[in-house]
Amino acid sequence: MIELTLDKETNAGELFHAATGSTFKIKPMSVARYNALVKKCTKGEDIDGIALKKLVAVEVIEDWSDNIKAECTPDNKALFGAKFAAKIMPDIVEKALQLGTGIDEEKEEAKKD
Repeated sequence: MIELTLDKETNAGELFHAATGSTFKIKPMSVARYNALVKKCTKGEDIDGIALKKLVAVEVIEDWSDNIKAECTPDNKALFGAKFAAKIMPDIVEKALQLGTGIDEEKEEAKKD
């Protein structure tokens, strides 16, 4: 089970990943930014999924819980993204995009007012 709570002041989300018992503070990511990273990691028709998850991890993970023994640095976030590309990162990507979509929608609504 994955739980996501939103901090309205910072637009950051806190994601609890029950399978690992870890909590991640994540920043929103727009679909446009994600697509730019996908493009950066694409060669021909092939997407380098590990490289993509490393880049996303560095951009969206702000912090993680103490049960992850490594300090939350850009290098360690990239290592985390590579190591957990198939297990945890898909959930982090999904939630970061959800947060980004919500912010984009709020901006569009504000423009209408």
